[in-house]
Amino acid sequence: MPNSKVSYLKLRSCRFEKVEFMCLPKLSELHYELWYSFNTPFSFGIVPCLEEVRLVCSMAHYQSGHDLSELLHGTKELHTLTLDFQGEKVWMLPEGQKLHTSFKNLSKLFLHGIYVRFGLSWTKTLLEAAPSLKTFGIKVWDHVCEDSEETRNLYAKRTNPWQKNNKLITSRHLHLTRLEFGGFIAVKKHLQFVRTIMDYASNLETILLEEKDTCEDCDAINSNLTSRFPRSKCERDTILSQLGIGVSCSPQIIFK
Repeated sequence: MPNSKVSYLKLRSCRFEKVEFMCLPKLSELHYELWYSFNTPFSFGIVPCLEEVRLVCSMAHYQSGHDLSELLHGTKELHTLTLDFQGEKVWMLPEGQKLHTSFKNLSKLFLHGIYVRFGLSWTKTLLEAAPSLKTFGIKVWDHVCEDSEETRNLYAKRTNPWQKNNKLITSRHLHLTRLEFGGFIAVKKHLQFVRTIMDYASNLETILLEEKDTCEDCDAINSNLTSRFPRSKCERDTILSQLGIGVSCSPQIIFK
């Protein structure tokens, strides 16, 4: 479609085996949610204006993981990327230098739907591939949603192939200015993660600590962790103290 003026495209619950975006010269934003293909669900041809991509999927047991570099191949101006795993397995496979090409111009990266039992330190390795990143956001899926026998038969076992790759190789990432943490609660591993990012990103200006999102499917039975979000001034002052906030050049902490 060389003459297409389509700039925004959203595909949801598609049962195509593969969608080839061969030529969409004006496409700037793509949302692809819940695909059912066995292999790579899409590919890019000529998409010179594509700047934002959002991929949302909870992979079924018959689906395998994907190389993100392959999914994003052909994008040259991508500056915002959101990956949402919906509390299931992490379908993004570990990659080395290949990600640097796709991530080189990224200014915003969001990893959402990270299952609560997964660690968080592995997410830091992605910072190495994105030297221009300014905003880094994660959201923890803090409950088991619809954990029925039928659901477990549909989805694959929750796994994270990145879990062991959690070390930062260098300290060259100096442009990160904003960290967003959705589903934050006052536990050791969350505090350690924030503290590590603070140590790593010397130009960090703002840290947004958000309460978990409301789950429309099972909100009534999954509110046990909500009470662990710091609300009172005393609780928040404790968090600030544990993070070392208050000394000179500390980033601003926003509780939401």
